[in-house]
Amino acid sequence: MLICDNVSFARGGVPILEHVGFCLKPGGFLLIKGPNGSGKTSFMRTLAGLAAPVSGGITWRGEDVRNNDIFRQSLIYVGHANAVKTECTVEENIRFWANCYDTHAMALPAMHYFGLSDKKHIACGRLSAGWQKRVALSRLLLSPAPLWLLDEPTNYLDKEGIALVGSLIETRVQHEGIVIVASHAVHSSFDAHILMMEDFAPCSA
Repeated sequence: MLICDNVSFARGGVPILEHVGFCLKPGGFLLIKGPNGSGKTSFMRTLAGLAAPVSGGITWRGEDVRNNDIFRQSLIYVGHANAVKTECTVEENIRFWANCYDTHAMALPAMHYFGLSDKKHIACGRLSAGWQKRVALSRLLLSPAPLWLLDEPTNYLDKEGIALVGSLIETRVQHEGIVIVASHAVHSSFDAHILMMEDFAPCSA
C-alpha cells in the first residue's frame, strides 16, 4: 500500500502543491494530470523518494519511502530521460536490465512486445526518440516491481506505442500492481483515480 499523507512540496523553494493525500492499494491506478510546468515531475520524484516533501509523509507498506531499500526494490520509475545507453544496441540495453532484475527469459518477449526485434542490433543512439522510448519502457516487462511510477510514458510515441503502454498498464493493474502515471495521453477502460494538479496548487496571498 502506498500512502501520501497531507504532502506539500516545493521546487526551487517555491511551493508547488499543498496538502495532497491519497491511498493506493494493490490494483490501484492513479492518473496525475496538469499542464506543463505544473509540477508533475517534481511530484513524481517526491513519490519516488528522490526529493523530500516540505511537510507530510509518503509511506510504502507502513515505512517512509526515503532511504528505504525495500521501497527501492519494489519500485520502477520511468522518468522523462529514457535512461538508455546510447552507445549500446537495443538488445544490449534490454539484456543489461534483464540481468539486473534476473529476468533473462523476458528479454526477447520484451523486445517483441515493443516491436524492437528487428532493431535489436542497432545502437540506441541511432534510433528516433520514439524508438528509444520503447526501449526504455521495455523495463516494465523485465522488472518484477509491484509499483510503477511513469512520468509522461507516452511522450514521443505513435498511436501504436501509446496503445501498447495503455494495455501494459491495464494488465499490471489487473494483476494487483500499483501504477501512478503523469500524462495527458494515457486512457484506460477501467476506473482510475484522477489527481488534478490545480486542485492542490497553493492559494495566492
